[in-house]
Amino acid sequence: MSYPNDAPIYHGPKFRCLEQVAIQYDGAFGRIAAPALDELGGARAKTGWIVPAAALDACLMLCSTFAFFQFGRRFEIPASLAELRLGRPPRPGETCLVRMYFQGQDARSARYDFRLMGDNGDCLLTASGYQTTVLSASA
Repeated sequence: MSYPNDAPIYHGPKFRCLEQVAIQYDGAFGRIAAPALDELGGARAKTGWIVPAAALDACLMLCSTFAFFQFGRRFEIPASLAELRLGRPPRPGETCLVRMYFQGQDARSARYDFRLMGDNGDCLLTASGYQTTVLSASA
């Protein structure tokens, strides 16, 4: 996975956790290197974090990457999320696997569900009803 530096939304180095992507007709798989839970917390307390924000962002990036390749270079951004369930927190540096399921799309949006799993198969989070908004699409 290579994050473009000239995309409509820039992902800085701390957000570049999605390392590998495999796309198929019904969704995609992604390999994520989990950062420390408080990687983006700045001066905030280092306790209380459950899921690294960059790891969740990598799951969303997998959905956008799927749309880009499956729908003619279509660019999507997050719009809403119906449900997010949290499991155990990932360990810093843990290699995680995200499985995304494509649920449907129209000209202005798409819908996805996904699950992030730890290196031992534990569920770290599940998301259902994730919806995107299309910013641009090739004809």
